[in-house]
Amino acid sequence: MSIPEWLLATPLSVRAEWAELYLLNRAVGRPEQDLVQIHEQNRSKAYRRELADVFESLGGGSVTFAGENALTLSAETARNLGFGREGPYRRDD
Repeated sequence: MSIPEWLLATPLSVRAEWAELYLLNRAVGRPEQDLVQIHEQNRSKAYRRELADVFESLGGGSVTFAGENALTLSAETARNLGFGREGPYRRDD
């Protein structure tokens, strides 16, 4: 499975809202850091790469692979998307 093509063809505002909802449902923060992680156990590497590309394009920073199933949004990316420690969407669980 890969990121839906329709999402990649939508305006920036729609992709940003999609990313916000995705992160609200999937992101896990660390109390002492701005970075966040997403764990995708049943997704292909291609899906995770496409997901990383979406977050990098919206957040302006890097997204790296953490092991087999996780993505880590850099502190810069997390802050730019509102998920840094002081961001309006931050959850640490």
